[in-house]
Amino acid sequence: MTTLSPSEALTKFESFIVNCSKEVAEIEIKTHPNWFTHSERSMMHHIKLQNYAYKQYLISNTEENYSKLKSLHSALQRIKMQAKRKWQNFLADHCQREQRMTLKLHDGTLSSRL
Repeated sequence: MTTLSPSEALTKFESFIVNCSKEVAEIEIKTHPNWFTHSERSMMHHIKLQNYAYKQYLISNTEENYSKLKSLHSALQRIKMQAKRKWQNFLADHCQREQRMTLKLHDGTLSSRL
C-alpha cells in the first residue's frame, strides 16, 4: 500500500468526486420530433396499446393476439401519418401567415401598431 501526501490525496479525491458527480448528473434528454410533440397525447396512448398487445402476444402466441397486435400496429401507423400531416399543415399555415405579413410590411399596407 502506497501512502500519498495530503495534497496528492486531495487531488485524487477531488478528481474522484468530479467524475462520480458527472456520471450521476448526466441525464439523457430524449427529444421528440415536433410532429410527435404536437400530438404526443394521442401517440402515447396508441403506443401503450400496441405495447400491451405485444406483451399479450408474447405471453400467448394465439392467432387472436396476433390479429390484435397487427391491427393496433396499423392504427398506430395511421395515427403517426396523421400527426405528421397535421404538423406539416400547421407549419405551412404558419409560414404562409409570416410571408403575407412580410409582403404587407414590404408594401406598406400593414398597420404600424404591430
